[in-house]
Amino acid sequence: MAQKKDQKNRPKTRHEVMAEARKSSGKKEDGIGCFGTILRLVMILSTFAVFGLLVFGGIWAYQNKERITEYFNPPTEPLEIIDVSSSYGRMNTTWFKRHFTDIREGMAMNRVDINAVKNQLLALGQVKDATVTKVYPDKLKIEITERQPVLRVMIKSEVNVVDADGVVFKPLNYDQKGMGEINKLPELTEGNVNRVVNGNIASYRVPGMEVINQLMLIAQQDYPDLYKDWKTVNLRKFDGRDYAPYASIRLKTDYADEIIFSPRLFPEQLAKLSLILKTEEQRNVKQFEYIDLSFVPENGSAFHKPKKAAN
Repeated sequence: MAQKKDQKNRPKTRHEVMAEARKSSGKKEDGIGCFGTILRLVMILSTFAVFGLLVFGGIWAYQNKERITEYFNPPTEPLEIIDVSSSYGRMNTTWFKRHFTDIREGMAMNRVDINAVKNQLLALGQVKDATVTKVYPDKLKIEITERQPVLRVMIKSEVNVVDADGVVFKPLNYDQKGMGEINKLPELTEGNVNRVVNGNIASYRVPGMEVINQLMLIAQQDYPDLYKDWKTVNLRKFDGRDYAPYASIRLKTDYADEIIFSPRLFPEQLAKLSLILKTEEQRNVKQFEYIDLSFVPENGSAFHKPKKAAN
């Protein structure tokens, strides 16, 4: 017993003191370590949040750079120059001043709402795209991409046109020569015309015009003598799906009451049409009731029926 009591009361060695110190400090470090982990996590999340704000703030600033410029540097100069250009030259400065009377020289630059001007331009079917910018101190610059007509169509006894995207629009600021070119385009007589709403802008579209445009372009470039006599286009049996069963594009021309195309492989069909016309011309046949090319993509066959000569 005396020996155990002596061991209990004896002074602690250096190693024992250090072991107890480590044990005591370890309990405190557990709490400190947990707090440090949370702090590091908060710092990482804060970094990502700040980075995200910088990115979105930069995008917003780029999209609203005109407004920011006006806010920090309020323009005092009036609008002196309105410069409008377009891809085909029809929508020019003179046209713009005549139709946009609320935008005029002399008004304060900060009163020109470029977003409103752009939206008004895009509401016109003829405008495919528009860029509206202020060039300080006193210039408004407008660049317009116009749609190019592919077919003409009569709506309420008025001439309208259809472009390669199928957008139907009334031609604006065409001169006499331009309207003459439009009147030479094949006329769409039958087909679906759908109303499409994009935001505040409503337009009318003809489905499948991308395919029709391919036919027109190939014919214009490679077979201009055939194309110039095309009068009407009938899309009653074509809804825009080129692989739909029994889909067909039907044309009326000066030399045939009906030419039937499949909506696929136009070069092959046009080559076949050219061959038929040349072959029959040698037999003095120049008019046809129909020429059916719709089987050319499948097996190369075509059918035609010449008109009987008048007695």
